[in-house]
Amino acid sequence: MQEDKSVYKKDIVVNNFQKIKIYILNNPLSHVSFWLVIFICFVSIFASIVSPYSPNDSVGIPLLKPSWDQSGSLNYFLGTDSYGRDVFTRIITGIQLTYGYSICVVLISIIVGVFLGVISGMTRGLKSSVINHFLDPILSMPSILIAIIIVIIVGPGEFNVLFAIGLSLIPQFIRNIRTITKAELNKNYVTAAKLDGEKNWGLFKNSLLPNLLVPIINEFTRGMTITIIDISALGFLGLGAQPPSSELGCMIGSSIQFTYIAPWLIIIPGITLSICIFSTNFLSNSIINALNEGIE
Repeated sequence: MQEDKSVYKKDIVVNNFQKIKIYILNNPLSHVSFWLVIFICFVSIFASIVSPYSPNDSVGIPLLKPSWDQSGSLNYFLGTDSYGRDVFTRIITGIQLTYGYSICVVLISIIVGVFLGVISGMTRGLKSSVINHFLDPILSMPSILIAIIIVIIVGPGEFNVLFAIGLSLIPQFIRNIRTITKAELNKNYVTAAKLDGEKNWGLFKNSLLPNLLVPIINEFTRGMTITIIDISALGFLGLGAQPPSSELGCMIGSSIQFTYIAPWLIIIPGITLSICIFSTNFLSNSIINALNEGIE
């Protein structure tokens, strides 16, 4: 067989999603984070099926220790709380509430943010100026502070806190998508599409949207991390989900008084919450690194 002695190398075109896949497969931490997020999503969807008990029913002795303690029971793997409710069941439903709520909030917020961000990025003059002046003072404050202000106005509760966090996220999505849209509009492929007679809708659908998909994924994963923290923090402060809700932040906040006699009521939800936050954050960073890193 004759050896190919060509001095030219074939360029291998790797699209953005292939970059993400390659990066995750070759990075152990990213790989673990990916499967943790998949597992968390699975639990969020099928919590009612995999939960052994009802989260708000008293099913055992109050403050029963986890099963690895001599006084614990395998029937209540992670022990029970002060009302005799199964902690394992409440952790599962807590993941469903905290993570599931976060997905819903970020999904709705990013749809609104992308819509307004693209409009702002594609327009000039008064419309773009009004949006900029409206966003500037809002973006100068942390999202959780905005959410707290809104919750104080409308009152505590699960729906109100989700509404507040969603409103606090939208301006961030608008600004970031607007910036990306303006950058894309200056590229050659958009200029070529304009010369071919593409109108705004066709330009968005055929040229901009395919190139905005990956930045949108980045914004979604970043928003997930922020939302999980905000929902849990407000639940912990008593401004979000209220007892007997099994939302993770609410569980930690309502168990503070048992810190010394039943520390598992704080440690276990805290570890679960940390896993949700860090796995989502690591996956988000992996996506960003994959897109910024040159892969041959």
